[in-house]
Amino acid sequence: MSLQEASILAVTGFAIVATSLLLLQVGFIFARKKLYKYHYRIMGAALISQLIFLVIYISRFLTNDEAHFPGPDNIKYFFYYPFLLIHITLALVVIGWILTFIPRTIREKRFNSNGDIFLEDKEFRSIHRRKGRIAYVLWTISFAMGIIIFFMLYIVPWN
Repeated sequence: MSLQEASILAVTGFAIVATSLLLLQVGFIFARKKLYKYHYRIMGAALISQLIFLVIYISRFLTNDEAHFPGPDNIKYFFYYPFLLIHITLALVVIGWILTFIPRTIREKRFNSNGDIFLEDKEFRSIHRRKGRIAYVLWTISFAMGIIIFFMLYIVPWN
């Protein structure tokens, strides 16, 4: 299968995952620089873009617009399938974790006189930092693996 044979949903999904990965990296940089107002907005955009991807992915599944690995069986069974399984597992774990964590983050956010966002509860702020770093790493790995899977399906010339 080649990129020319990829459906518009597959290409759109790839573009959204790549955009989500970029947003995630920028959001992490904003957090490291203590620009929490921008961190909050960018991470929200990353979450929304990932939810859009999820809708596209489910649409592809429901319309049988699934791609099948075109490469050799030894790569398919010993690399592609395990890689895909890890990617899907990470994605499900991270999305579940994030969706359970976001409501409290939204409830806990406060604004100071400059309009900057902060988390008032020090204990929750510590939890948010710790869990956020773990989620960041796992989410980044999942996004990167998704991009590699797209390349394996549509870009690599297996013939």
